Formats: sequence, C-alpha cells, structure tokens
Amino acid sequence: MDTRKMSWILFATLVVLAWALWSPVLLGAETINYKFYTYATKGEPVPVADAERHVVNLGLRKAFCVLENGEIARSNIVALVDLGKEAGSFTQYVTVKFKDGSTITYKSEGKVGKELGDGKARS
Repeated sequence: MDTRKMSWILFATLVVLAWALWSPVLLGAETINYKFYTYATKGEPVPVADAERHVVNLGLRKAFCVLENGEIARSNIVALVDLGKEAGSFTQYVTVKFKDGSTITYKSEGKVGKELGDGKARS
C-alpha cells in the first residue's frame, strides 16, 4: 500500500475512534439544578490605590448543595472579586463533590453591585 492510502486509513480510523469514545460522554450529559448555601472560610481584601473604595479580594468559600432529587453535595469555591465604589466583577472556580466520590468543577464569571438594580450577583 502506498503512504497516502495508509494515511487516509489511519485518519479515518482515528475519526471513528474519537467519535466512538466521545459520543457516550455527550449522551450521558445532564443538567443538574441545585441550591447552595455558602459561607466564607478565608478572604484577603487588598485596596487598590487607583480609585476610591477599589478593592480586589481573593476568597475561599465552602458550601453545601441541595440537589432537586434531595441529594446533598459539598462544594469548595475559589473566588477573585474586583470591586469598585458601586459595582464590580467576579471570577470563581467551583468544585462540587458528591457522596459517591464524583466531582464537577466549573468556572463562573459575572457582575455584582448597584448597576444590576437589585444588589444581587449575576453570572
């Protein structure tokens, strides 16, 4: 067999393998809705001298999550919050740990402050 034909066979084999290995992951995906109850465990606010009341905060939080099906999971959150006088932004990394040992980690970004109208955070 020539090299070109071998390359096409190898490529086709890799495509089929990638599809076969990835498709069960896509089929098994589901949305999980939950409420979480969180509390701060550590925080380090650092004033920034460029504007009045500008603070950057690195914080660690813990939480417990109550899923729709009643299952309870634990959560660790690492957050970076950049707050000005009236509003700011945040980036957080959340790891949810379930009783069976499985985990989900995700990143969330959003805004917080008076500009949202109700004082709640949005991500």
